[in-house]
Amino acid sequence: MKYKCVDCHSTEVVEDRHRREVYCSKCGRVLSSAPPYYDGNGEYIDYPYGIILG
Repeated sequence: MKYKCVDCHSTEVVEDRHRREVYCSKCGRVLSSAPPYYDGNGEYIDYPYGIILG
């Protein structure tokens, strides 16, 4: 997937799989992230990068 920064319009975008973020290496804007999923019972589930719930 080709990303382009919405702030500085740079295509120098980094995909950090450890932090589960896609961010611009020029200005630092986070373009996409995968936060832990809250299950409603006080538990957070850490799904792998790319999982879509719904």
